[in-house]
Amino acid sequence: MIGGGVGALGYQLYWGEITAGTMAAAAALLDSVRTQLSTFTETLSIMLDKWRGSIRLVRLVEREEDGVLRSQTFPVNWSKIECQRLDYSFGEKKVLKSFSLSLQRGEWVILQGASGAGKSTLVELLCRVRNPTAGMILFDQIPLSTITESEVRKNIALVLQQGMIFTATFRENLTLQSVTAAEDLLQVLKIVELDILVESLPMKLDTEIFEGGENFSGGEKQRIMIGRALLKNPSLLVLDESTAMIGAQQEESILTNIRANFPGMTVILVSHKSDAKKFADRVITL
Repeated sequence: MIGGGVGALGYQLYWGEITAGTMAAAAALLDSVRTQLSTFTETLSIMLDKWRGSIRLVRLVEREEDGVLRSQTFPVNWSKIECQRLDYSFGEKKVLKSFSLSLQRGEWVILQGASGAGKSTLVELLCRVRNPTAGMILFDQIPLSTITESEVRKNIALVLQQGMIFTATFRENLTLQSVTAAEDLLQVLKIVELDILVESLPMKLDTEIFEGGENFSGGEKQRIMIGRALLKNPSLLVLDESTAMIGAQQEESILTNIRANFPGMTVILVSHKSDAKKFADRVITL
């Protein structure tokens, strides 16, 4: 198509309908369009490859090592989580050894311990980011390992200190393009105290977030990630140092809001902030 355009320009130049300068400018424009189309095609091809790869990955993680498809749905009305004699090792280093823990529905727990004690490893096991090398995690007698990946991700939310902020709009970063009721979105914005910030933005929720969220502060990005997790309305929320860049007063306000608006949610906090302990029903030291 572009080659035909250049040919047409040559025809017009030959018959004096355009000048050589006009043809040169038009040819440069067509060359630029061709380059951009080529880049777009390459990018689309890469995206399609990644999409196909993600589909393959989902199919793999849905299967146990013995090849049996995970088929259990998540017990939405679970009342207790049981961690039974969990082991986990990084190579030769055993991080967790025969660790047991029981959590009640709606309970708030703080995990504390020295660096390398296994706090982050434990929450990753609870969220099935990793699988224990021995032991079992049960939600009301249903092994976490037998529940489908989609059900786990729908009902358990993990927010890390350095999570993902996407080059997309503010709204898309919160909803991940899932259908979300306007009143739910507004409620979560208020809970994580982003409502005033959003109102100050030039395009409100449609404001673009730059790569890595560089046009927002660390604390604002953490609040976006917490808001994203809350929109899922998970029954288990894990905050792994995910309020580290939020000021103490605002952190207290946000945690108070979460507790008031999600009374049945079990929350695990990994935090070095001493003020966070006031929200805990229990402190567990690893």
